[in-house]
Amino acid sequence: MTLTCDRCDKTFDVGDAAAGTKVACPACGDVNVVPGPTDGVGGRAGTVAGDRAAASGLPPANGPEVSVLRVKARPSGLGPSPPWP
Repeated sequence: MTLTCDRCDKTFDVGDAAAGTKVACPACGDVNVVPGPTDGVGGRAGTVAGDRAAASGLPPANGPEVSVLRVKARPSGLGPSPPWP
């Protein structure tokens, strides 16, 4: 199967056994998702309808690689924290 890198647009060959997994592009090293078999309805086989990761704002396991911004509950630099009982 031939795959096109979503970062550098180079094409490269991956084995059929890699379907549904992630592989690194040999040209740029970006991680790409190899499409897996579909279930015949347009969706991917083995996907869960209620994806808890996607519902909480995280990227799904079978989605593209994206950065997730994590924010601290209390930013540092506002002075000392109050004493805890």
